[in-house]
Amino acid sequence: MELVGNCERCGRKVFCENGFLNGVNENNQLFCFPCSESSDDSREESNK
Repeated sequence: MELVGNCERCGRKVFCENGFLNGVNENNQLFCFPCSESSDDSREESNK
């Protein structure tokens, strides 16, 4: 397990495990899964 960086929103550590990123890289910003899912929800609301 290798530390990749910290979530841009909450600061949680994001790791790479066995070649898989345990987070989301969006527009060169790193987010943990919970924060990326909450931003997906807000995007869906704005598209309605």
